[in-house]
Amino acid sequence: MSTSDDFEVTAESAAGLGRAIRAARLEHGLTQAELAERALTNRFSITQIEKGETTKAVEKLFDALAALDLELVVRPRQGWRTS
Repeated sequence: MSTSDDFEVTAESAAGLGRAIRAARLEHGLTQAELAERALTNRFSITQIEKGETTKAVEKLFDALAALDLELVVRPRQGWRTS
């Protein structure tokens, strides 16, 4: 399994966040079902996230970030290890 220390994606929308999560999942060599198991959810939820399907809360999060001229950056946690 490959884990790149230089993986970093700026997500400006739910769709961008979904693409970042999909890229990270693939970087870790996981299927949607395997990620769902690790995340204690189901594959359908992972599919929705990766497609960028959104909820009001997610929309408001990105609206607030934009209003404050902030961005959401997805990158590996320091010291984070996957098994």
